[in-house]
Amino acid sequence: MYGGKKEKKIDQQDDETKDKFKLFMGARVMWPPDIPDDQLKLCITKTTDLFSKYHDDLATKGQSIVEELKKVLDTDLGGHWHVFMG
Repeated sequence: MYGGKKEKKIDQQDDETKDKFKLFMGARVMWPPDIPDDQLKLCITKTTDLFSKYHDDLATKGQSIVEELKKVLDTDLGGHWHVFMG
């Protein structure tokens, strides 16, 4: 007990977090997603392609990956997408 509240066991937290994610097209996705399947598929496919393209140097090419992915999403899906990696 800390501050009068019961602390959750670490295993219980892991189970709750694990239940929020699902494997979809080879990617770990928070479930249920809040975008349509076609948009989610585009995001996963393009991200996978970019990771393959920069696989030798992901640590230093992260900014390039983010910039390229944002351009694709802005163009193909419209609006202003926010992309981050970390």
